[in-house]
Amino acid sequence: MKNPNGFHVDVVDVPAITKTYMSIRINVDNYEEAYDFFMSKGFRQAKGFVPNTTQSSKYAYLVSPTGTIIDISEHIKKKPIDTQNGSVIKNSENIFTGGNSMKITTFNPQIITKDAEPLVKLFEELGFEKKHNPTGIGELDVTGIRMKDKNGFALDLSVPNADIPQDITSIRMNVDNFDEAYELLVSHGFKNYYGDHIVERDSSKSALMIAPSGFSINLVQHIKDHD
Repeated sequence: MKNPNGFHVDVVDVPAITKTYMSIRINVDNYEEAYDFFMSKGFRQAKGFVPNTTQSSKYAYLVSPTGTIIDISEHIKKKPIDTQNGSVIKNSENIFTGGNSMKITTFNPQIITKDAEPLVKLFEELGFEKKHNPTGIGELDVTGIRMKDKNGFALDLSVPNADIPQDITSIRMNVDNFDEAYELLVSHGFKNYYGDHIVERDSSKSALMIAPSGFSINLVQHIKDHD
């Protein structure tokens, strides 16, 4: 699915799965090289998802030692590399369509982890650089790391002061009208992880919203012109 600004989300319907998983989709021009790279970093094939080849693509779901899922894909029919997406695996609420007046300004993967350093090193090898590193965010004293590559693809890493058994992959969605977006998500059954509390800073307001099926959206509005 694609919105007017070109932001993507992929929804993969797998009836055999009993919960919703989030992954990061990365389209590449050399599947074998990418597959070997991730496997060399300790990734494994996701259970029940063997690498597959269709007439138009080859792909695999790979899981890191800390639980992050990467969906690597190569289009066999040579098309321009499109974008880095957040993939929602299984059936998902249809919230990404409709004529809402609020504008999505940023839409990219976010990984919530107890140790960001291995992920920073991994994505630095993939060409990403640290761009922003806020600290002390919210009640969980979150440390944030924003990374970008030369193509403009973005990734956010969040390290809360909390016991996280494994990485949680989310979608970061910046909007220009937080209240409207918040009400839209609530109307689709999303719950605020912080209850009724909104994380407010001088430069932004945010809330981690959890869907009924388990996937999450970190909803953010920048009060000032920050990235």
